[in-house]
Amino acid sequence: MRRTVTIAQRELSSMFRVPAGWIVIALFAFLSSVLFVNQTLIPGQPGSLRYFFMYAGWLMIPIAPAISMRLMSEEYRSGSIEALRTAPAGDWSVTLGKYLGSGGFLLLMLIPTLVYPLVLFLVSDPAPDLGPIGAGYLMLVLVGMLYLAIGMLASSLTSSQTLAFLGTVMSLILLMVLTSVIAEQTSVFWAGLLRSLSITNRVSELAKGVIDTSTVAFFLIGSVWMLVLGAGSLEIRRLGRSRAYTILTTLIFVLVTGAAVGFAGVITHTMHARFDVTSTGAHKLSDRANRIVDRLTDPTRIVLAFSPSNINDPLAIDLVNDVLEAYDQSSVLIETRIIDLDSPEGARDSKDLLAELSERDRALIDANLGAIDEAAQLMRDAAPQLQSLSESLVDVRDAIPATTQTNLTNRAVFEQRGAI
Repeated sequence: MRRTVTIAQRELSSMFRVPAGWIVIALFAFLSSVLFVNQTLIPGQPGSLRYFFMYAGWLMIPIAPAISMRLMSEEYRSGSIEALRTAPAGDWSVTLGKYLGSGGFLLLMLIPTLVYPLVLFLVSDPAPDLGPIGAGYLMLVLVGMLYLAIGMLASSLTSSQTLAFLGTVMSLILLMVLTSVIAEQTSVFWAGLLRSLSITNRVSELAKGVIDTSTVAFFLIGSVWMLVLGAGSLEIRRLGRSRAYTILTTLIFVLVTGAAVGFAGVITHTMHARFDVTSTGAHKLSDRANRIVDRLTDPTRIVLAFSPSNINDPLAIDLVNDVLEAYDQSSVLIETRIIDLDSPEGARDSKDLLAELSERDRALIDANLGAIDEAAQLMRDAAPQLQSLSESLVDVRDAIPATTQTNLTNRAVFEQRGAI
């Protein structure tokens, strides 16, 4: 453990001895300040860092690989990897030490952003909620550490920092595409599986002030897996066996560790707790809504179809999404869905939904139409009798002399009844 700490300290200090480290800090500080001004300091809007944290999570895609690209690649390039291998430290100690050093650099990079909540406290009335701010910083740390672990693996595979950077960025982008765009085009099973790996959904959840233990476990398990693969890559390089042996060993190692990770993911997803850390409980259902949900006995689907172009306040859309998500999380019997009527897919989905509802309630619709037809036929059959009755009422009216006010009133009554 002492060797791991020594390597971490060495790695952390080395990042401040090269221009790249300061460039990364300056770049993140500049971009985050732009985000803060554009997404948070908006006149007339409540003081919230929700959107700042959401977009800052996206900033980590290029920033974290820029930190991790030199972790092992620089050792390969300079030849100092041999010194690390001959030192009294195993591959795991080297991997963990360098990872902790880069994690320390990430934390130091985030410290200047603490000025943003302070500014928001000074200019906002009411003051911003501390719970979502803490959840937002937890999200940045978890996302950053996962991206660093992925970058650590990429850096352990090549001596080129450029390739390590590009490999990490492209891997993250591919993961985003698979869990968002591709997930919408696949079957229900694969869509659910891909969405369970979504980073963006978890980022949005933490940014708004909801901490789920399965979300925290997702980032921690993913980070540990990447570190284990990185340490395994160092071990394979050290052994220097034949290509066929290396490929077979790598495949078995990835499958075994991946199975363990999948099992851990299923356990943490099944047995989890969800906490709304907002001071008002904004992302929890009211007691009345919970009682309604508890009475459900059959699967229930809540579908919201709207046109975003007709809504002037984007915040309103997010608030509605939060309510739907709260219902979705409240019971396994509830499924929520949003249809964007401005998109071609939304128009198609709305037509499919109407067709589905029509088919589902076909028997009831046919029964109602049959009842209407029967009532119409009864009216047609009764038409001659009604006509005769109307004529009789008119005859009664004509038989009443219009001599007094009472007679005039009676004549008007019979005339009205006859007209009906």
